[in-house]
Amino acid sequence: MRATTAPLVLDADSEPDLRFFATVNPGHAEGDMLICLCPLTLPNLLSLGRRALERRGRYLPP
Repeated sequence: MRATTAPLVLDADSEPDLRFFATVNPGHAEGDMLICLCPLTLPNLLSLGRRALERRGRYLPP
């Protein structure tokens, strides 16, 4: 992401979740990302397929 897309500014009033993110992902400003893992169950796979088809439908010409 570009630095201006979602800048992370931590101060005394920052939420604990933001502080946690900055701690476990110190390279986020350089483009490092955290990976999200989920079980490969049938409902998860079907949901992934449904979302992919919905996205594809948005980009197809009418």
